[in-house]
Amino acid sequence: MEIRQATIDDLDELGNMFDQYRQSFHREPDRAAATEFMSKRLTKQDSVLFMAIKDGKCIGFAQLYPTFASVAMQRIFTLNDMFVLATERHSGVATELVLAAEKFAKEEVAVRLLLEVDFSNNTAQKLFEKLGWEKDEVHYYYEKDL
Repeated sequence: MEIRQATIDDLDELGNMFDQYRQSFHREPDRAAATEFMSKRLTKQDSVLFMAIKDGKCIGFAQLYPTFASVAMQRIFTLNDMFVLATERHSGVATELVLAAEKFAKEEVAVRLLLEVDFSNNTAQKLFEKLGWEKDEVHYYYEKDL
């Protein structure tokens, strides 16, 4: 298995993977819109995408969004999306994607990585805790749909 940063040449596979990812959140399939969304991220360079490749096929991806920690005056990244094909889960793919994201963030001299995990996703919680991530017990997070 190889983990590498995605390019526009990977758009077809990324669109397919992103569509499957969205469906895992009970969204209707829409490969065209998923591909267009990925195209914009790559073209505008407003996210960083890593792909897990096995036997020439994409089996997983992770997407980071850059932002800043104003008080620290340094860059941070949000690990916003991660998906591994069901047939490849529990084989270390997610771990390798997270490690690639961490390595990239360190190289970019980021002060931290952030992520959000559903309360019911115990598997992901265990993975991140095993890799040294800590649950924020200090801050509340709010959101408002617009």
